[in-house]
Amino acid sequence: MACRLKSMKELAREVMKRNCQEHEHEEMERTRQQQTLTKERKKARHTVNGNAQEAAKANQTKVTKKPRRVPEKMLDVSLTIGIPGENVDKKLFDLLVNWLEHRAEIAVLVLERGDAFLQLHLQGMLRAKSSSMTILKREIKEVIGWQWNLPVGGSVCLKSLREKGLHTVIGLIGYCLKDEGAPHFRFYSKNITEEQKAEGRRMHSIYGVSEYKHKLELTPANILGRALQFRKYRVKNPVSITFRRCIAEMLRSGQYIPAFRWLTSAKISRLRAERIWHACTTPDSVEVADVETIFFGLETPARYFETKEKKTTAESDGPNVDDESELPRQSSAGDDEETSTIPRVELDKCLNSGASLQRVREALLQAGFAVGINTSVKQENPMEHIPEYFRLWD
Repeated sequence: MACRLKSMKELAREVMKRNCQEHEHEEMERTRQQQTLTKERKKARHTVNGNAQEAAKANQTKVTKKPRRVPEKMLDVSLTIGIPGENVDKKLFDLLVNWLEHRAEIAVLVLERGDAFLQLHLQGMLRAKSSSMTILKREIKEVIGWQWNLPVGGSVCLKSLREKGLHTVIGLIGYCLKDEGAPHFRFYSKNITEEQKAEGRRMHSIYGVSEYKHKLELTPANILGRALQFRKYRVKNPVSITFRRCIAEMLRSGQYIPAFRWLTSAKISRLRAERIWHACTTPDSVEVADVETIFFGLETPARYFETKEKKTTAESDGPNVDDESELPRQSSAGDDEETSTIPRVELDKCLNSGASLQRVREALLQAGFAVGINTSVKQENPMEHIPEYFRLWD
């Protein structure tokens, strides 16, 4: 009996062992199938045009390459730092000077005003080693604090020298010295000799100065704004200067010229044209009288009448307004009092009663005035067509 129980236990153990082996075999087979399926999916993902073997091989041999280091080279660049409509902070000049001392081989840096709007900005030239202009520009922005706090409209402009005209090392030295002697001017140089400065001034006189280059035209639209800018930044005693004197100083500076738009009459004024020519060619000798003639004064009284009115006047028996000798003259002190007062009373009646333009003109002539009135204008209010000035004939 005991032997039979022992044999049954051994049989049960063998059955359990066999079942465990079969279960492990099934698990291994299932795992192998899953691994095979995963590999096939990976091969399909890397397959290009059905070539699974080449894709798998490329995936196995793929090696991450390190970025190639770009060698540094010597760069000659021009530098401009400014903010449109505003003055740059003068502290930027000191920050850049400290950076140029250890970073640049040669350098020139100035604080100057622009020709157009007279705003302070930094201008310079430097020679330094860098792998690219972008890296050098980023480095300058970090020095002046503009990398993350860039002012509205602020810009750092770097340009490679073209080695032509003023866009050379010597030419830019002379260009940076154009404001030399001005109260706002600040200058820094590194490894620049006096001979190079003298040669730069000579090149700037050849390539940078001409009759109209960098000169601003004074037009009726911008003359007031330009004068206010000039008064604010260039005039030593701006309180006492008049508008005409300010314009004269602007023309004398050689940076401004009167636009020929001021010659607006049908026939060009000879005197005004000569004064404009004089202001353009010899600005140092401009006087207030020239300003008066160009911008404000008239060479002769206003043109009296249009062609149609001249024809009407010629047909009538009235005086010839083109001839000053035929115009009525102001009554003298010895004339009868009634003769001197009646025309003026008649003039007041015409102006107050809304008379025609022709009637107002005749009343003005009788009162002793010579004035141009355009009768071709549609009559609304005669006072609107009477000029602001009258010429009293004595």
